[in-house]
Amino acid sequence: PGAVELPKDWTVKQMSLSDQVSSSNDTLEQLAVAFEVVQGVSTVVIAVVSFVWSRHARRAQRIEAMRDLLRDACREVLLEFALDLFIGRRFVDQSGVAHELSEGDFAQILSTTVLFPPTAWHRACRSRTLLFLESLRPCAHIIGRGDADFAMQDGIDPIVSRLRLALKALADFWSPQGRLHSPCTDEHRKFLAAAFADGHSEEWVLLSRTLQRLGLAGRLDTGSSTAISQTADEAPAPHR
Repeated sequence: PGAVELPKDWTVKQMSLSDQVSSSNDTLEQLAVAFEVVQGVSTVVIAVVSFVWSRHARRAQRIEAMRDLLRDACREVLLEFALDLFIGRRFVDQSGVAHELSEGDFAQILSTTVLFPPTAWHRACRSRTLLFLESLRPCAHIIGRGDADFAMQDGIDPIVSRLRLALKALADFWSPQGRLHSPCTDEHRKFLAAAFADGHSEEWVLLSRTLQRLGLAGRLDTGSSTAISQTADEAPAPHR
C-alpha cells in the first residue's frame, strides 16, 4: 500500500539517459583532447615563427653591421688623390701648388731604386701615394676575404663607390684600356705592388680578389716578364 508504480519503460529511459550522459562525457573528453592538440600546435607554430623572425632579425643586424663597417672603411679611401695622380697626372702639395707630372716625375716617385727622391714635392707625392695604398688595405681585407659577400648588393654596391673609383683610377694607370695611354712602366708596377704587399704576397692576393668582386678582375695583372707575386715577396718595400 502507498507504493508508487513506475512506468514500464522507466528502466529503458534510465538506461538511455545514462547513455546520453556517457556520450556527452566522451564528447567533452574528445573536445578537451582536441583543444590540447590545437594548443600544442599553436605553441609550436608560435615558437617556429619566433625562431624564424629572430633569425631574420639577427641576419638583418649582421648585414647592417657589416655594411656600416664597409662604409666606414671605404670612406677612408683617398679617392681624390688617386684621381689626381693616376687620371689627372698631377699632385697638389700642402701649399696648394699643383705639379703636373711628367714621365720623369713618375720615375722619381714610383721607383724601387730611388730611395730618396731629390725634391721635396716628389717625396711628398711618394708619401701620399703610400698613404693611398694603405687606405685600400682595410677594404681589401674585408672584401678580399669574402667577409662582406653576404652584405653586399649584386652589381655595383653604392657603399663601395669611393673604393671602386679609386681602384679604377689605379687600374687605368696600371693597364689602360682601349685608346687610353699611361706612363706606367714595369718599374712603377713593381713599386706599387711592393708598397702595398710590404713583403706579404697574400696582401696582393686580397687586393686582386677585391678588384674581381668589384668588376675589375685582372686590371692589376701584368703582361711583362715581371711576376707580381714575386715582386710582392722579393722586392724591398719602398722607403717610408
